[in-house]
Amino acid sequence: MDALLSHLIAQLPNRTKAEDAAAAVDAESYDRAVMELHQEQYQSLGLMDTIKTMFLWMESPEERMRKNRSLRIQQP
Repeated sequence: MDALLSHLIAQLPNRTKAEDAAAAVDAESYDRAVMELHQEQYQSLGLMDTIKTMFLWMESPEERMRKNRSLRIQQP
């Protein structure tokens, strides 16, 4: 069993520090999106909030994270 496990571990791709840093940034962005959505849940957004409620539309943390990234890319 030990030999098989060692063989499998040797075949796994090595993660670089850049990949680890990117994963940490993704996790941080996701956590920030979750916090934003949680805070907005208790705020009245006026007409837009009413329309969202009528359609029972909820933005997921993944959607918020993508939206925040796209805004950052478009800004100079």
